[in-house]
Amino acid sequence: MGRNIILVTVDALRADYVYKKNGRTHPFISKLLDESIVVKNAVAPSYATISSFKGLLTDISPNTNLPASRPYFKLPKNAKLLAEELKEKGYITAGFSTNPHITRIQGYDRGFDYFYDGFGDKPDEKTKEYTSWFEDIKLRSLSWMRKNLKIEFHRGKHFWGRLMALFYEPGFESADSIIKKVYNFLNRTNTEKPIFLWVHLMEVHSPYQLEDGLFDEIEEDKIPLWERQWLRHKRHQGKSLSESDLTEKDLEKIKSLYRCGIRKIDKILMNFYKYLKDKELLDDSIFIITSDHGEGLGDRGLISHPSNLFNPCLMVPLIVNDRSNKVVIEKVFGVLNLFHVLSEYADFGDILKPLKKHSGYGIAERRGKQGDFIYSIQDRERKIIYNQSKGRKEYYTIEEDGYEKKVSKTSEFRRLEEALEEHISTLTSLEKDKISNAISKLKI
Repeated sequence: MGRNIILVTVDALRADYVYKKNGRTHPFISKLLDESIVVKNAVAPSYATISSFKGLLTDISPNTNLPASRPYFKLPKNAKLLAEELKEKGYITAGFSTNPHITRIQGYDRGFDYFYDGFGDKPDEKTKEYTSWFEDIKLRSLSWMRKNLKIEFHRGKHFWGRLMALFYEPGFESADSIIKKVYNFLNRTNTEKPIFLWVHLMEVHSPYQLEDGLFDEIEEDKIPLWERQWLRHKRHQGKSLSESDLTEKDLEKIKSLYRCGIRKIDKILMNFYKYLKDKELLDDSIFIITSDHGEGLGDRGLISHPSNLFNPCLMVPLIVNDRSNKVVIEKVFGVLNLFHVLSEYADFGDILKPLKKHSGYGIAERRGKQGDFIYSIQDRERKIIYNQSKGRKEYYTIEEDGYEKKVSKTSEFRRLEEALEEHISTLTSLEKDKISNAISKLKI
């Protein structure tokens, strides 16, 4: 049996921002890179939290078994969570997340002996219902105001920024608070059995819940709360930089906030790592850092994490520290396979072998506005984006900067096409099997 599995997911953390060592923003992670297995080219399962975690923490992929409405909102009942898989293998399981898209409402508590999402042990049904629809109502209200009242939030910087700051709501619990709850759990838990611990942190994600002192630590100018709120809403005005009305100066401030978020997370992870070491838990653990998706920071005209499958939103870090292997894996790895890697690790106690076994290319998935099934597959040199519903394929080469360049199809893409066809065929077969099993259990 494998050792403890400590999995830390940092929302919206890009690979290039942490793989480039920096003593100001992330000294701890920079040091960890020299002491760990580093998967250089890890591809997230999808472009955003709602769809990506469906692939990251379950045995299904984002486009699998989708109901007709709200396709990414709730986990299908026949999805098996990583916590369920590891619990069957003898693990004590605990999860901590206050991202509103990955809570017990969506079913992410399944398989966890202890699960914290800010709702308490047994949230009443009305709390579930109201929380589930809160984000939708907020977005629809803003959209209605823009359309019908002609309110332009990107204008009147000082007025709207200060108004939004007045009603500031972080939207998630701070990493400091979450980690304290993790410590409390570990302090009262019998460690005779191996532990699977999943912790999700939000400080790198807008609205950037940051202390003012972080700006001094990374030697950058302080950005007041009202301006952070204004930038937050302004960046969501459009799905591309050209639509958002952001200036270059605005963009630099957003990048500064992003770097402050990384600094905050780095400090939290350093203290967490030290705690595990002091409690003598680290030697019996693998410590993993990854993310659910990246973030558009103006690269190729992308801002936030719009609904596409381009690399600024897909390339995430994957750092696996086991105190014995110091290896850089250059081949592309699909984080969609992390479920299988950790399941095999739990059986055999070797993390490097399954990581290498499942490397070679990365697949990501999303649904289009019209319900189209869209896939991407890439290795280190090439990429295909395939709209299955429309039968349309786009071909790209991966440039030195990691971004895609559109090209015409050549025979060199055939291997990727075959791998994608196999992936889609497997999903189709699994769907048919699950439907057949469900029908066979019906009592008429």
